[in-house]
Amino acid sequence: MGSSDRAIYVGLQATAGTMPTTMTNIFATTRNWKPDYGRVASTKITGTPVGQFESRQTGTMQTLTITGELYYDWVGILIAAAYGLPTTTGVTGDKVHVFKEVGTCPLIAAQMWDGDNWWQFMDGKVNDFKINQPNKATPTFSEDIFFGAVTLLGTAPTPVAASIAAYKHPQWPQFITRLSGTDYLLTKVWDLNTKRNIESTYTGNRLATPTFDEGRVTHDWSLTPRYAADAASLFAQYRAGTNPTSIEAEWTDLTTLIGTTDHPTLNVKIANPQIMTGDQADDKPSKETPIKGIGGYSTTDAAGVVITLTNGTASYVGS
Repeated sequence: MGSSDRAIYVGLQATAGTMPTTMTNIFATTRNWKPDYGRVASTKITGTPVGQFESRQTGTMQTLTITGELYYDWVGILIAAAYGLPTTTGVTGDKVHVFKEVGTCPLIAAQMWDGDNWWQFMDGKVNDFKINQPNKATPTFSEDIFFGAVTLLGTAPTPVAASIAAYKHPQWPQFITRLSGTDYLLTKVWDLNTKRNIESTYTGNRLATPTFDEGRVTHDWSLTPRYAADAASLFAQYRAGTNPTSIEAEWTDLTTLIGTTDHPTLNVKIANPQIMTGDQADDKPSKETPIKGIGGYSTTDAAGVVITLTNGTASYVGS
């Protein structure tokens, strides 16, 4: 259900079954709606040795995938839906939001134009959230959201004006990584995939609209470094069978102040990452291959991944 018009509004719900009063116009480069009406083929015996098949309806689940570029001001809505509501500190107009994966995340709603109609999604749960920093390109996000019933709107919703703060939003020149708290300038490509492993739940029977239970949160990461023989390189740690205490990715607009002290910043910290693969060709030491791993857990942070977002947004509590 694609369209050249990629208008999509999202918002965090304060209450199940009730649309948010505040929606945000997300600049999506793509959004893909995949309905799953749960039809299964079952054998139908008709009195003859030959079996026939009929289609039977089970539960309905919709997957909406939104992808786009990172923006300091509204990416927090998507992070809150994937990690949980943040702890927010700071003075008016200068806020620091700290997100950690929690047991229960807020519900998310969306309204989308598919080129012909407006559709409304409600009571959604994020299953996957990805951040990717390509080499010398703009960083992007991708979020997979599970919904139950989807409503065809008879009329268009109230238009939501696109609003972007006057920051220099995340881009390649702002990007830096750190290993165990020390700047690591060898990174070409970095990505993180957080999976919440959501399970659908039906009340009574599978013809009902499902709700979604939180699963076990997992984190997969990948980092493609320029080859370096120094002892501090990630390749050296992999070959030695050791792991950094943390891997951080950070974007900062150093040319803009929010309030009087802070700059727009997005920091993603993977605690106690475990390196799983890091093959390096012996005959081609300059070959740059990705090192892949999984997220660990920090008792100090009480989380496996901590995302810190500094911007001017007062709150991400659902409305």
